Amino acid sequence: MIVYLTFLRDTTVVTEFLGHLTVEKCDAASLQAVLLTHLESQGVDLNKICGISTDGASGAAGGHHRNKS
Repeated sequence: MIVYLTFLRDTTVVTEFLGHLTVEKCDAASLQAVLLTHLESQGVDLNKICGISTDGASGAAGGHHRNKS
C-alpha cells in the first residue's frame, strides 16, 4: 500500500509521500489496521483526518459499495 497525505501547512496545500506499507491480506479490516498503525507511528492525529481510497479494490469500496455509486 502506498500512502500519501495532503494537508494544509499555513495556507499552502502540501502533498507528501508517507510510506510504502506491506500488507498480508487485502480485506478492508487488514488494510485499515496497517494504515492506522502506520499513521499513529508517524504521529498523525487520527482525530483530525479523513480519507478516501480510489483504487477500486473490494476492500476500498465499503460493505455497501457506497464509494462506487
